[in-house]
Amino acid sequence: MALPLTPALLEATYEFLRRTPPFHKWNLPPGEVVTFKVTRNAHVQGDHLLVKGKHTIRASSKKTGNTHNLIELMAHEMVHAKCDLEGVRAEHGAEFKRAARAVCKAHGFDEKNF
Repeated sequence: MALPLTPALLEATYEFLRRTPPFHKWNLPPGEVVTFKVTRNAHVQGDHLLVKGKHTIRASSKKTGNTHNLIELMAHEMVHAKCDLEGVRAEHGAEFKRAARAVCKAHGFDEKNF
């Protein structure tokens, strides 16, 4: 059985990670001001959007079915949020990779898969 994704679960995952290294030093917005959405996109696991200063993080229920994948997906999108806040939107460019490396080291994620 797949993990039932909900916006509330996405927010709880975000808030958990926001309190851990290295996220706790990044000044990411609190979950209550981020919009969390669950999609059924079979092609994209998730994404982060920053439109007019408002953050949205979306996760696909078709591509995210367990707790480990949810946490890793959220961490990935939070790296995008950090880059966007810093005005660096280069998808997976140098700044993303630098921040991702710190996240992977702190949380034991595989950098090649992140």
